[in-house]
Amino acid sequence: MRAQLADPALARRPVASLAAEWGIAEASHFSKLFRAEFGVSPREFRAAALGG
Repeated sequence: MRAQLADPALARRPVASLAAEWGIAEASHFSKLFRAEFGVSPREFRAAALGG
């Protein structure tokens, strides 16, 4: 999960698209799961990982 979010080659892919690949149809559900596990939203994680 985190590796794909931090991958510059996938930076233009929406988080919801990546979540769907992982079998999570609802982006909001994925965001809640991610935040509970890592303490930040997927979008915040991606921004920090990609330096933006």
